[in-house]
Amino acid sequence: MRRRMLFAGLVLAILLVAWIAYRLANREAFVARGALSPPPSEQITFAGSTPAHPFHLEAGNVLLRTVFRTAAPANSQVEVRDILRFMRERPSYYATKQVNGSTPALCGPFSAARC
Repeated sequence: MRRRMLFAGLVLAILLVAWIAYRLANREAFVARGALSPPPSEQITFAGSTPAHPFHLEAGNVLLRTVFRTAAPANSQVEVRDILRFMRERPSYYATKQVNGSTPALCGPFSAARC
């Protein structure tokens, strides 16, 4: 009885490994066939709500928004910002490029920045 159970378990394990190998070998990406439908001719409206703190474009291809602002001790102010910077060129993985750019610190009593 024990031999039959061991044999059945071995056969199931072999079938499971074979099925997984078959599924991995025959993966295919979704491919659309035929032409796409034309876009609608009327004006498309945004369905969501306007964010409370939207991004605005700054000089140097920088998108910036202030997420949170509050007063801090000693007459200072705390700001949390999201910054998105767009590069002009995509860096190559094979050649190293020097990227010059920084985000300056804000002035304040606890800041190391010289103002």
